[in-house]
Amino acid sequence: MLETRTTLPVRGSMRPNFGEGVEKPPYINQRGEQLVAAGLPPLTSLVALGDSWMAKTATAAAPVIAIPTTGSLIALYNAEPENGKSYVIDSLFLLVVANTAAVQSHCLLANLAPNPSTIVAPAIGITPNPMRGSRAYGGLARVAVGLALDATNGVAANWFPLGPSIPNSNTPQIGSAIDWPLDGSIIVPPKGLFALTALAGAATASSVQIGFRWHELLLPPIT
Repeated sequence: MLETRTTLPVRGSMRPNFGEGVEKPPYINQRGEQLVAAGLPPLTSLVALGDSWMAKTATAAAPVIAIPTTGSLIALYNAEPENGKSYVIDSLFLLVVANTAAVQSHCLLANLAPNPSTIVAPAIGITPNPMRGSRAYGGLARVAVGLALDATNGVAANWFPLGPSIPNSNTPQIGSAIDWPLDGSIIVPPKGLFALTALAGAATASSVQIGFRWHELLLPPIT
C-alpha cells in the first residue's frame, strides 16, 4: 500500500509575497492549522452577476390580526417560461412605520405556492430595485401589493412564519425592523408564487412596509 504524504510549510511572522500566477504550496501555522485568507464577502460574486433584486410595499400597509387565507400584502410571481430562471429568495424584511402600544408584536408570514399558481400578478406593479446599482430591471418577475392568492395555494395552512418577531414592549415600536436572511433556502420556480404578509396584535394601530430580496438564476430542473 502506497503512503501519500503532503508537506505544508509553517508560516511564522514572515509573509510570502507571491507574484501573479505563481503556484505555491498551502501553508499551516505552528498548531497545524491551515491558513486561509479572507476573500470577498459571501454574496459579492453573486450580486456582481447583475441579476439580484429587491422590492417592497411602496406605502405603509396595515398588518393582519389572524393568519389569512388568500390575502397577501406583497407577492412575487415568477413569469419565466418552463426551464427558465428560478428566483432564489435571499432575505426578507419588515419595518414598522406607525404603531401604538396596543399592537403588542409583529412577525412575518410567508406563503410559497406548492403548485403552479393560477393567479398571475399584474404586469404593471412594483418595479424591482437592483442590489447592484445602476441597473434597470428587465426580467419577468411581477411584484404586486394586495394580491389575492388562488384557493389552492393561498389556504391558511400554507402560511408559515419566517425570521424572528418584534416582541411586545408596551410602547410604540416605530422604527423597529426585522431583516432575516434565508441563505437561498426558498426557491420560486417558473410559474411559482411567493407571498408575504405581516401579523400583529392590532391592525388598525400599526402600519408596516415589508419586502424581499432575490437572485434570478438558471437552476437544474427537478427530475
